Amino acid sequence: MPTLHDTIKIVRLLALEHDAETFFSLAATEAARLVGADGAALLEQTVPGLLRYRFFHGLPVAYQTLIHDYRLPIDKGTVGTALRQGQPLFTANYPGSPDALPEFIQAGLKANLILPIGTSDLALAALSLAWFGEAPPEPPDADTLALLGLITELIHTRFYYQTQAEQLSQLALRDTLTRLPNRRALDAYLAQALARCENGTLALVMLDLDDFKLVNDTHGHAIGDVLLQQLARRLQTTLRTGDYVARLGGDEFVLLLEDIAEPSALLAMLARISAALLPAYQLPGGVEALCPASLGVTVYPEDDGTADDLLRHADRALYQAKHDKTQRKQPWVLFANLAHKHSHRRGRDLLALLPHGLELHYQPIIDVQRASVVRVEALARLRDGDTLHAPGVFLPLFDEAARHQLFEAVLQQALAQLQTWESAGFKTDVSINIDPHLLLDAQLPKLILDQLLHHHIEPGRLTLEILESGEILNQTETLQQIYALHSLGVRLAIDDLGTAYASLLRLRDLPIQEIKLDQVFVSELDHRIDDLPFALSIKDLANGLNVELVAEGVESATIRTLLLGLGIHTMQGFGLCRPLPADQLLPAIQCALAQLDTPGDMGLLVLYARHLSLESSLLNLLEQAPQLLNPQRLADLAACPLAKTLQSLPQLYQLHVRQHQILAYIVNNPLGNMHAQIEEYRVLGRQLRHLLAAEIAGQTPS
Repeated sequence: MPTLHDTIKIVRLLALEHDAETFFSLAATEAARLVGADGAALLEQTVPGLLRYRFFHGLPVAYQTLIHDYRLPIDKGTVGTALRQGQPLFTANYPGSPDALPEFIQAGLKANLILPIGTSDLALAALSLAWFGEAPPEPPDADTLALLGLITELIHTRFYYQTQAEQLSQLALRDTLTRLPNRRALDAYLAQALARCENGTLALVMLDLDDFKLVNDTHGHAIGDVLLQQLARRLQTTLRTGDYVARLGGDEFVLLLEDIAEPSALLAMLARISAALLPAYQLPGGVEALCPASLGVTVYPEDDGTADDLLRHADRALYQAKHDKTQRKQPWVLFANLAHKHSHRRGRDLLALLPHGLELHYQPIIDVQRASVVRVEALARLRDGDTLHAPGVFLPLFDEAARHQLFEAVLQQALAQLQTWESAGFKTDVSINIDPHLLLDAQLPKLILDQLLHHHIEPGRLTLEILESGEILNQTETLQQIYALHSLGVRLAIDDLGTAYASLLRLRDLPIQEIKLDQVFVSELDHRIDDLPFALSIKDLANGLNVELVAEGVESATIRTLLLGLGIHTMQGFGLCRPLPADQLLPAIQCALAQLDTPGDMGLLVLYARHLSLESSLLNLLEQAPQLLNPQRLADLAACPLAKTLQSLPQLYQLHVRQHQILAYIVNNPLGNMHAQIEEYRVLGRQLRHLLAAEIAGQTPS
């Protein structure tokens, strides 16, 4: 019989183990040791209806050989019986059991103890403890079963968080509207495609619709979304099996065409793609829309650049194709045909404007809940006479050396401006963007430290926003530089999260203080309800990493209110304040803070966001610290911030009342097995939001 010391030792051992595979192995080993079993195996449900052995420990070779690639139907054997019953099942005489499987008898299994992981209606896995020598005369006693139950609860919790992380990773790789791969997935795939392309040819095509804005302006964003979904299907049916299509955002898509045998084959493919996009789109309400496309094309290895170079070059070719659309013979432009010399000369001309032609515009980052400015972001502009060039004009023409020169000029001017503002009584912090490739410069920390000392600025008042880009952040040299900057006390942020490839492991290991959710996921939240769970997942990720989350692209009061409903308070965007020169910024900030008193749309969409966020918070507390929940307050609907609004929707209100009842029951019975109740709470929440989404869309749910 296990002692209290055994319990504490096992729980401490498992709680301290971060690696999932080591954790599962330790848990199984300890469980087998407690009951004197010869070995243990963990089975998990990877596809509906089938269990596979994730690992096995201490089992005979013949048995391991049998189960190595074994797929066990979830309703078969002693495992199936235990999962249906939702409780441990001890079989003292396995060969004599009606549930015994002949192949396991032949492998020498004498007895087993099956411990379900999950519930009878949501079986995630099972832990099997097995005897091949002498079978135990009786099942484990109550204290041992209780400790085994604690171990399986810990396994269940680890499974849950692992599943959540995997779902978040998958969600982050897909565009929520078209279900195509997004920019993050594209970056990863493009790197693999280039590695495969040593002796072949790859065409990268950037595609943009010519009249899509007109469709949105005339018929609304909902119609535009349907058009984009139809466009995605046209592309998928037009491309070859081995080709790849991703959506970057808006009406911009990227196609990767591998194994292009010769130039004529590429031209034939481009003609085929263009022809597929010529017919009118048949849209809801009898709307017909013509939306031909422009295409920018670059070919590797003729264009022997990095993945970022190829995307930038295809974008330049696309810009030229759109510029020439009224007089062009075909809708595509090849980057190789552009006037390279003109581009290089133009880049040198723009670089010559530094540093005296550099103008910084500043955009405040605002804590909307506290109505205060967190910091300002410095955004570079280049003045050429009466023309003010935005970064989209000069950055594509700058090589790495030019970008380094630009960064140094921005750093100097931004820190000098902090001094000026402070002398005038306005103390704030500043963030500036840094190309991740500049992190490879070993002199970068010294450059930044020298400038901070020169301008008498504390390091913590400077935030470097590192653009999420490809695999550069995984390189050892880059990581060393990031840690060197962190040691200076400079704040570090990952910019444009969600537009490139950033693994959860990378974010966990980087010494960052902030992540910025890209405007692609924010600027259209008010008519893309499917993006709300992703935004909430990023908020939970930021909380888990203990970093600040900034939402970019806040274009309206409604989006601001939606983000507040999700629990996201720190924001930036034109809907709060536009980027402005330093001498115009302070009055604009005062105006922006005053406007926070004007609430955005408090309709059903905000109700959806608040319910999603509230449910997520309560589920986290149920999993982690149910003792913090007050059962009396949970049962009191008058105290619920959502109940009053939901009362006008009787069907939704009844679902929410049931959610409150379940919560109160769970908190009043903390020692019971509450997986079934928690799962019912989740299902009710999904049903409520499904009905709410139908109300928002003005549709009757099926």
